[in-house]
Amino acid sequence: MRLIAKIKKKKDGLKTLYKRVKKHKGNYYARKKYIWYWEHCPIDEKSILLEALDGGNPTGNIAAILKELYYNPDYKDYKLYLSGRANTEQARREYLKVQGMDRVEFLVADTVEYYKVLATAKYLISEVSFMHIFIKRPGQIYLNTWHGTPLKTLGRKVKDDYAVIGNVQKTFFDADYLLCPNEFTMNVFLDDYMLRNFAKTKLLLMGYPRNSIFLDVKRREEIRKECGFEGKQIITFMPTWRGSVTKINGRGQNEQLIEYFNELDKKLNDNQIFYVKLHHMNASEIDLSNYVHICSFPMQYDSYEFLNASDILVTDYSSVMFDFAICRQKIVLFTYDKEEYFADRGVYFPLEELPFPQVNTIDELLVEFQKPKNYDDTAFLQKFCAYDKEGVTKALCRKVVFGESSSLIEERDVPNNGKKNVLLYIGAFEKNGITTAAMNLLNNLDRTKYNYAIVYRINDIKKRKEQVRNLPEDVFYFGFYHARSATLLEITWYMLWREAKLLPFKWVLPTYKKILNRDRMRAISNMKVDKAINFSGYSYEITGMLECMPCSRTIYAHSDMEQESKVKGNADWAMLSHVYKEYDSVAAVTEPMKLPIERIAKGQRERGAKEANIVLCQNVIDYKKILRLSKEEITFDEKTILSVPKEQILSVLESDAKKFVSMGRFSFEKSHDRLIHAFEKLYEENKDIYLIIIGGYGNLYKSTLEMVNASPCKERIFLIQDMSNPYALLKKCDALALTSLYEAFGLVLAEADISGIPCFSTDIPGPRSFMQKYGGLLVDNSEEGILEGFRLCLEGKVPKKLNIDYAQYNKEAIEQFESLLK
Repeated sequence: MRLIAKIKKKKDGLKTLYKRVKKHKGNYYARKKYIWYWEHCPIDEKSILLEALDGGNPTGNIAAILKELYYNPDYKDYKLYLSGRANTEQARREYLKVQGMDRVEFLVADTVEYYKVLATAKYLISEVSFMHIFIKRPGQIYLNTWHGTPLKTLGRKVKDDYAVIGNVQKTFFDADYLLCPNEFTMNVFLDDYMLRNFAKTKLLLMGYPRNSIFLDVKRREEIRKECGFEGKQIITFMPTWRGSVTKINGRGQNEQLIEYFNELDKKLNDNQIFYVKLHHMNASEIDLSNYVHICSFPMQYDSYEFLNASDILVTDYSSVMFDFAICRQKIVLFTYDKEEYFADRGVYFPLEELPFPQVNTIDELLVEFQKPKNYDDTAFLQKFCAYDKEGVTKALCRKVVFGESSSLIEERDVPNNGKKNVLLYIGAFEKNGITTAAMNLLNNLDRTKYNYAIVYRINDIKKRKEQVRNLPEDVFYFGFYHARSATLLEITWYMLWREAKLLPFKWVLPTYKKILNRDRMRAISNMKVDKAINFSGYSYEITGMLECMPCSRTIYAHSDMEQESKVKGNADWAMLSHVYKEYDSVAAVTEPMKLPIERIAKGQRERGAKEANIVLCQNVIDYKKILRLSKEEITFDEKTILSVPKEQILSVLESDAKKFVSMGRFSFEKSHDRLIHAFEKLYEENKDIYLIIIGGYGNLYKSTLEMVNASPCKERIFLIQDMSNPYALLKKCDALALTSLYEAFGLVLAEADISGIPCFSTDIPGPRSFMQKYGGLLVDNSEEGILEGFRLCLEGKVPKKLNIDYAQYNKEAIEQFESLLK
């Protein structure tokens, strides 16, 4: 039978591995090949990759830099590569042909050829970001030019996408040089992408390369002559797009623009030509070929090169206004959807602070075409365009490639307040005890002593973004996308352990270290970090990444990880044994948890391996917050799931019936089955009782609900899942029962005590030390023990108040935490 079980286990493991591999789509092979090139190929000292992913012709800063590198003989020995998405290939190749740039090789992004250059080029230049799998190698030099002075909010100030800014944020950390066209933009980067204190990036205050064309009067006249613009009024229209990082909303904008173009084309005179350059997200859906007075930008010119030949720029909220203003021609803002647009997007300052005229209709627009420029933009130019000068492109290229300084470039370090930087991983922001403990800690620390930042995987928190918003304002956060940085051979070997459970950890350990060290370099290596804390204590990948950090590291144990490994199988004993010895310290949240940590650490001691350094670090209890929330009205969230109508629950809470409550995720170790069975026995003795189970996430809600529905006292048991403020409801109950099979601490005991109701716990190590120290009731760790606890509550024999000074408790907990940072 044992042999059959082993064969079945291996068969199931292989099925799991097959399903995992099958899930991977897209250019999976190419991305794994990138890691092989990264690992094995030397850096090409004479190779430069420029990336502008979207649009037809390369535009803006990338186009200006490409021309400088191509036509300046100082770079004749350098290999030049231009990359873009597959849908740009035809237009880009045609552009290079027209420009005579036969020495520039076009690369389609996300292909094997592209990844080889990305892994080996000495110089990397982009205007947004590289793909999330990008790992900047030691020796590579990376310039990020960005693409405009922002009017619309960015980063953490974006209303809906503040938590998924990670790849742009990562790009800014990866960059050796970040180009800032003015101090306003520089401060936006520092504040809203949270670079202060943590980033090593050099800030280059200088004019945008793309803007130099606006200072070239001679080229303006050449283009006007080439295009036959004598006696014509040339108007250009360059709107921004209606969307955000995760939402693309172009269809409604296009429909509106088509209506406007139809009206405008009829009303323009024969001496007016209205040239349109739509954002690449919109351009393919609007056909301008049938209009008389409206045309697309000519393909033979760069966008800004052609824009320089115009008399009037019409835009809406696009950063092009900050660039075009340099040439002193008229700018008109066509803000027909201002209220709707800014309902979804914030701005750094109101449009009314801009000097440019604003119009909302085609007739108003036509009136402005007849007026000369009649506004003063001096202050605007001083604030946003002071660094724009001729020669900046040449100076920038020499700075990046040859390391030369220039009077046209003001180089600055990212501001640093000199305090230690502490990076914490607190998990996926799930509604569980670890998240609560982390938020309690952050809210009660003296955050002026150290700089704190949270790191997380973006995919883990997409449905919990509001939790990120709840972080204190002075706590930074950094999100990154999950991607195992491994070759095909490495990932196969790794998954045979991690996914299929077919290999022992010790066989995979060297591969594990390689993969997760690369992941660390990919996601967080370019941050200045003095202390890394794995507060969650779970997640194989994050645990391995933080293990590789070149700084002091601590990993927490919030649960009995020995039981977690044995009972639930969600922790690999051998891996934990390894990391508990590799981290500088292991933080046990209660004294009894030190013993299972020690047993795990000793479990697979290699010859000569160091002992695990186990320290006590109690969780902070935010008693003031709990007390405040317990006094609020009972409310259920939109996503709260109730097993009965809320009116029924509220009615029972106001009744004189005895109400027992349990709080804990719907998970095996919480032992809700024993709790329900014990309650059923109590119900046989006393009919005037209720049981309310409040849980966060967990995979056993459905089975728990089925158990309740099959119960003889189902009308007396209520389930509540996902409730942001359970304390107001808790206060209305008569007693709390903690019935877990194992716990590291049992925060709900303190939460019940603070809310003013008695509580009891099963006699298990974590809660045992807490309840014994502060005078609480412990019952046998069994169904009969839980029943006895219920009976004692009904008899009034459970202590109504624990003998604990929460202020002193927190003082000790914070001192313990801060001792980790010294």
